[in-house]
Amino acid sequence: MPVFLLLVLNPIAFGLSDYFSGRLSTRINPWAVIGSTSVLSAVVALIWALVFDSVDLQPGVLAWGAASGLLLVAAFALFYSALAIGKGAVVGSIITLSIIVPIVLDRVHGTMPSRPSLAGIAAIIIGVIVIAQPRSAGRQPKSATLLALAAAAIFGVQFMALDRASQISSDTAVLVEFAVGAAAIAALGAAKRSLGGITKADVPRLLGIGMLSVIGSLTFSASLAVFNVAIASTFTNMEPLVLALCGYFLMKEKLTLVQIGALIVVVAGAAAAVLYS
Repeated sequence: MPVFLLLVLNPIAFGLSDYFSGRLSTRINPWAVIGSTSVLSAVVALIWALVFDSVDLQPGVLAWGAASGLLLVAAFALFYSALAIGKGAVVGSIITLSIIVPIVLDRVHGTMPSRPSLAGIAAIIIGVIVIAQPRSAGRQPKSATLLALAAAAIFGVQFMALDRASQISSDTAVLVEFAVGAAAIAALGAAKRSLGGITKADVPRLLGIGMLSVIGSLTFSASLAVFNVAIASTFTNMEPLVLALCGYFLMKEKLTLVQIGALIVVVAGAAAAVLYS
């Protein structure tokens, strides 16, 4: 798959998945949405791995993939908790700061993107935050901010865990990640003896969300074989841009001149991050 296609599909798939998950979560328990899409994503990932004969059960990929799955569940739990009490656009903007974790950990291990790449990453982060800001954010509850910051930190560590697993087998890493995440939430659902309000009519929507989620994860995992984890996760953090565009096209929300300017900054930053990686 061409590198450009990987980078484009990644934020689009994740952005659409989270957009429709958010819409569905207004009626269904968010835990149920996360759990059911994780199950569906695990099935799709398993089929993908079997078709392309890319299953690798080395202890390393199993351990790091499982860690990535548990971290992902924890991050989403905090993320949705923040969304429940805070402003969605503000919370989403804070989540983009998860890119800082891979950069810091890379620095600890003696590797860093080039200065132009770091400048590009900074441009993406600033641009996405500007785009995601609501016209009138109002006062953001401190607890929502703290939850979002914790989620961002865990997402950042999760990027690194998935990176370690993907170095062995990207397809198996995604499969294990979703399988462990689904098992964790299934155990929670069994303990509560509840499906979270899911009906048969929701299955097609959840299937679509699950497909988008696994496409996002597979493209991210595959991009780790080409780019530094900080660069790869930068493009994942362009997801709020996709959410903003979904609002524009699907909800008829207009973009301000400032947001359009920020969009140009994001595109320029993405080009710098890739060209000088």
